[in-house]
Amino acid sequence: VPLGNYDDIASISGNSSAPLAKLPDGPGKAETEAACSTCHTTANIANLKLSKDSWMEMVDQMVARGMHISDSDRTAVINYLSVNCGSSTNAPGLAESGTLLNTSASGPAPAKKPTGTPNLGGSVVTAGGLIFIGATMDKKFRAFDTRTGEEVWSAQMEGIGLSGPMTFSGSNGKQIVVIAVGGPGSLRAVHNNANESPNKIIAFALP
Repeated sequence: VPLGNYDDIASISGNSSAPLAKLPDGPGKAETEAACSTCHTTANIANLKLSKDSWMEMVDQMVARGMHISDSDRTAVINYLSVNCGSSTNAPGLAESGTLLNTSASGPAPAKKPTGTPNLGGSVVTAGGLIFIGATMDKKFRAFDTRTGEEVWSAQMEGIGLSGPMTFSGSNGKQIVVIAVGGPGSLRAVHNNANESPNKIIAFALP
């Protein structure tokens, strides 16, 4: 099953007549699409809301991993992302045929089938047949039924669970599932605001 969900994309993809989401028009758009589209969809880029420093760090990470880009294009990409996908600005968000879409919380309900998101983090399987996994860009921790793939539980977290959960029995006999959320390091740039990335271990008790 798709893992993770972008609510604003789901509201668009739930309408079969809607065109594919695209980045807003503006200076640097062509350079951004050329540099990023080989590894990412434009929807993934548009859903990150980072500061200019964080965008600069992310672009530099991509260059270190082999992305080929000139100095002038690098500047254009960073400026474009800062203006249109910035955490400190009223970023326009996804655009549809040049018209800004409503991405507020009061917008259309998500489609029944999740969109999926990029994910990074392991899972743990319990003897009772549940898969627990964080890993997704929507900052949720989920449990799936191993037999059906049905999502049976989820919890909203403060950050992304970029780790593998673990499980153990407490002194009272309760089964506990824990996951590390956020934390320092090069992966902090995937959070909506890198400067506010949490650094916690969260524990859940199974009934």
